[in-house]
Amino acid sequence: MNMENNIDILKQLKTEFNGLSADSYQGKLQDYVKSGTPIVACTDDFFPELFEAMDLPFYFVVRQGLESAFHAGRGAEAVDGYDEFNGASTLCSLQKASAYLLVKDLLPKPSAIVMTSTSCDAQTAVNELMSNYKPWADVPRISVDASFEKDEASMEYLGKQWIQIIPFLEKATGHKFDLARFKEVCEESNKQTQMLFDFQELRMAVPSPIRAEWGFIAYMGCRWSACGKPEGTAWMQRLYDATAQRVKEKKGIDGVTEKIRYTWFDILPCWSDKLFPRLEQEYGAVNLMDLYGYCAPWPSIDTSSLESIFTSLAKRFLIGNPMTRQIFALSSVYGGDAVNIAKNFKCDAVIMPGHVGHKDGAASHKIVKDMFREIGIPFFVVGCDVFDERYMDPDIVFQKISAFFETSGLT
Repeated sequence: MNMENNIDILKQLKTEFNGLSADSYQGKLQDYVKSGTPIVACTDDFFPELFEAMDLPFYFVVRQGLESAFHAGRGAEAVDGYDEFNGASTLCSLQKASAYLLVKDLLPKPSAIVMTSTSCDAQTAVNELMSNYKPWADVPRISVDASFEKDEASMEYLGKQWIQIIPFLEKATGHKFDLARFKEVCEESNKQTQMLFDFQELRMAVPSPIRAEWGFIAYMGCRWSACGKPEGTAWMQRLYDATAQRVKEKKGIDGVTEKIRYTWFDILPCWSDKLFPRLEQEYGAVNLMDLYGYCAPWPSIDTSSLESIFTSLAKRFLIGNPMTRQIFALSSVYGGDAVNIAKNFKCDAVIMPGHVGHKDGAASHKIVKDMFREIGIPFFVVGCDVFDERYMDPDIVFQKISAFFETSGLT
């Protein structure tokens, strides 16, 4: 397979991913609104397998801030609009955008609201806003408590609470639950999760066969756009095969001579196109991983019983979900994941963006820095807002990273 054909395959895969997203529940929200179909609003850490099994349209409230504000070129408008109604100024910009859409009546009114406590204080603030939003006062809602602990008892505790969501959703939406169908979706989800692991193994190759953004795209495909759907699994298989071919041919990222390997240990910024290509071209610096592209050890779903399924999903929530895994935990987990990525991906440096909204992560920066000092890998924290580029201009972020590379002897 020549390089031109391989590039064409990646372009085709991105087009197919866009199609999966457009055909997803969230992609067709307006159609459901027009037809009067019941819709569920939920927090981003909630698992989509249940919604797929119940054929129940849903949307992640915070993702709407991403899709309908920042990705639509309206992020600044939403953030500034939020500030006008005197919300908490310390809130993450993404959550500000979501809150703005809610208060401006730009989110579909759901038939039910499902909330789970998470590591994100801004998400908690949005949950409270949903709970007190008068136009949604008549919407049934359920709130589930997740434990900070990661032991089996905590997972069983969370799983038992989630089981109660089934009768809640049936009553609120009229959609019926079928255990056999649920098991079928969970088995397909298991296939997708395993493929995410296998894909991640390929991405450890030197040179890196594919940009870090593909890890995030794969995650979105398997968790947000086509979770539990055979077409999502088929798409993931094609992505794996295309990447495996690049590894076999020892192909790096097209047009880039790899010289520096680093990880961006947080969410990829909405302004990635103004930063990462410049680092590639000027320094041969390749970003290998981000927080959502990292496949932590997600457990397989045990489909032997209803209880085992929900306990497994609770395990995924507590030790697999990005941010919930790292921040709803001890600093040793947060730093340990960064160290594991740096070692497994043969990184020359680690960049930890001090996203303005991640105050919980910022509290661990010194601890993580010490961990990297011990293993001799240059580590750098750069303050920014991964959503709203006005907080720190991408040019300045580039200059700071350039100086870091140079003073660390990487150039």
